[in-house]
Amino acid sequence: MRCIGTGVLHGDYVDVGHHETIAELRTALAPHAVHHGVHDIDAAALRLSAPRAFTQEISRYVFGQSTGGGREWNGLAYRSRHGDDLQNWATFEPASPLGQAVTTFQNDDPDLVGALELHDLVLV
Repeated sequence: MRCIGTGVLHGDYVDVGHHETIAELRTALAPHAVHHGVHDIDAAALRLSAPRAFTQEISRYVFGQSTGGGREWNGLAYRSRHGDDLQNWATFEPASPLGQAVTTFQNDDPDLVGALELHDLVLV
C-alpha cells in the first residue's frame, strides 16, 4: 500500500531567497562560495543543483544560528528550481509535526503519473 501524508509544522523558518537573507549569506559565506566555484551568492546560486555541498553549507550556517542559547530557526523555506510557484521546506531535527494525516493513493493517479513523467521518474 502506498500512502501520502500531510502535517503542520510550527516555528520560525528562514526564507532563503529573501533579499535580506541573501545579503547575510553573501557576507557570511563568501569564502565558502568561492571554494565551491560559486562566483556570487544570489537567488540563482541558491537554486543550483551543483555543487550540492554549497547548499549544504547554507543549511549548516542557518542551523548553527542561535538566540539566547537556543536554536533560532526550525528550518528553511525556499523556491523550487522547477518553478517559482513551488515552495519547498526543509525542517531541522527534531521536528514534531502536528495534525498529521495519511491517506492512500493509487499508482495510476493522474497527478502522480503526470509528475513522474514530467521528471522522467519511475515508481517502483
